[in-house]
Amino acid sequence: MVLSLSCRKKLACCAEGTEGKIVELTTDNRKILGKLMGLGILPGTPFRLLRRRPGFVLQCGYTWVALDLELAVCIDIESSA
Repeated sequence: MVLSLSCRKKLACCAEGTEGKIVELTTDNRKILGKLMGLGILPGTPFRLLRRRPGFVLQCGYTWVALDLELAVCIDIESSA
């Protein structure tokens, strides 16, 4: 029997190497939402967090995306525990 536990948290709180999917963009700021969507950061997108410092670097498919803390705190993710 295989148990699958998931953990939902902010991208900004994740450790390097975390893999999962983006669940929700949690901001009412249209400018930030537009920027994230323009970068391909959308709910349901699988990702891997490659680096946290000096900025957050995500791998989404074959694309690498760099984000600052202001954007990373707006992203709720679900990762395997």
